[in-house]
Amino acid sequence: METLKNKLLIVIIALLILFSPIDVFADEDLIISSWLVEAELKEDGSLAIIKDVTYDFNSSFNGIYMDIILDDMMEIKDLQVFELESGQEIEYSQDQRAKKGQSQVYSMDLTANSANIMVFSPSEDEIKTFRFKYLLTNVASRHTDTGELYFKLIGANNETPIDYFKATIELPSFSQNDVKIFAHGPLHGKTYYDKEVVVLEVNDLPAKTFVETRILFPQDYIPLASRQGNRSLEEILDEEESLLEKIREDAVRRENRKSILNKISLGLSALGLLILGFLVTRLKRNPDIFTNMKDIYPDEISPAELSLFMNLSIGPRAYIATLLDLARREYLRLETITSTDIKKKTKVRESDTYLFIKNDTPTNKLLKHEEFLMSWFFNTIGDGKKLTTAEIDGYREKYSTNFYKEQSAWSKLVKDELLSREYYDPRGKTYGVFTLVISLFLFVLSIVSLVNEGLFGILLLLISFIMMIYGITLFQRKSERGYIQYQLWKDFKKNNQVKGSEGLGLSTDLAIIYLIALGLPMKDLDEYRKSVDFEYYPMHWGYFFFLTNSQGGSRFEDSFNKSFYGNATNSSSSSFGGGGGFSAGGGGGVGGSGSGGF
Repeated sequence: METLKNKLLIVIIALLILFSPIDVFADEDLIISSWLVEAELKEDGSLAIIKDVTYDFNSSFNGIYMDIILDDMMEIKDLQVFELESGQEIEYSQDQRAKKGQSQVYSMDLTANSANIMVFSPSEDEIKTFRFKYLLTNVASRHTDTGELYFKLIGANNETPIDYFKATIELPSFSQNDVKIFAHGPLHGKTYYDKEVVVLEVNDLPAKTFVETRILFPQDYIPLASRQGNRSLEEILDEEESLLEKIREDAVRRENRKSILNKISLGLSALGLLILGFLVTRLKRNPDIFTNMKDIYPDEISPAELSLFMNLSIGPRAYIATLLDLARREYLRLETITSTDIKKKTKVRESDTYLFIKNDTPTNKLLKHEEFLMSWFFNTIGDGKKLTTAEIDGYREKYSTNFYKEQSAWSKLVKDELLSREYYDPRGKTYGVFTLVISLFLFVLSIVSLVNEGLFGILLLLISFIMMIYGITLFQRKSERGYIQYQLWKDFKKNNQVKGSEGLGLSTDLAIIYLIALGLPMKDLDEYRKSVDFEYYPMHWGYFFFLTNSQGGSRFEDSFNKSFYGNATNSSSSSFGGGGGFSAGGGGGVGGSGSGGF
């Protein structure tokens, strides 16, 4: 049961990670808070650029790089690099041999299609602004009847997100009636005229997203341009119109898809609620189950089964409570080993190593898991008659594979014996599988809806989570008999007083063992013991269990957990144990820039 539950939990976590955007969980080490461009188109088709880029360094960097895309006709000239401090330019010098750790220098490597600029400026948890001034030749084209500036201001090669981007482009001449402007990139960007310049603006520009401008103007704006084209103004306008038409069609399809997914989400949300309502009604408890109880006492059950039944897992306390119960029933006895502290060479003290001694009591009345534990401990680990916590530790380290196989075998015996008591509703697994399958289906559809901006997917997502959780609980759903037993033990744990044990027909020693199995903190266990009598200790084992460490926890529990699980944490009095406006398309413009840190 627990294994299946853990697997289902892993599946749910994996799905959440799969469908969650990664940037929700981690801050960017480097962010460009602003990227400002001032560009001036010259009559020869070249473009003079001043670029101010502000970097927010959230960790340690040696500097930044700026890649400028070129084509076979373009060249970069007159490059200057500055750092801006309080509005003042601090010029960097070019050093082609610059190395990491240097500052106020830059290098530039030219390839056939790019200029790669490295700016050396060690930075950590600070904000810096760098200015780049340069001239790009042969950028604008003269076509048959129009001039064209088709230019990427940000290339798809940019690896760093940009909070705010703005570019202003000044033409050699300007008459708004003769100029047509277009922009390509993220649909939330915008382009417009501002007096006699063309402006592009984008907020929250993701990495690897290009921004380009396409400006059409009379040929006589660039009479000296060398780049020649063979297209007409009408062809270019038709191309832009087709891009806009595609956006409109995509928008219509997107709205239709969103509408359909919203309707589906609403319908499936209603279906999910109906299924939940059906299951809750179908599995509703009979309100008269307690009035029809045949016995006010809980069933006789082993401490290990009780631990699994109430805690949903088999932990350290299941083993400890079983051993103490076997001591109570005189199948074994518990002692402590005294030894000389060799390191301190001072005196004999009580050791944290405990000795289990097997009695001659016949084991034919033991439950299967109790008999297995006796054989495992005394015959496999011990010498047939006795064993120590130190020997358990040594066996676990030397034969770890066998140890964990035997541990699993014991756990399975406990689970099988608990299942045989018919404490669990046989319908729980069937309904649980059904509910989980439906919830996973709804979860996937809700993600699809949200990705397509269908906001009713949020409702569907919420219902799918509720169904997932409910489906998992159904695997542990108790039968009416099991539910009664659960409530009796729950009340006993909550009201851990002497009268509580008497009310359940339990001896005081057995009541304490059951409270240990239920996971009661050491502080409450000791108060329970003292409520019987301040000097009272259960026979055969009580004195050793109630010896406390510096934090008020059980020294015996610490010793057993260390030997059995390999951890060395100390229990405490309050704990138990130590284990456990742009158009899409385009992209045909020349140029482009990308930046990041190194």
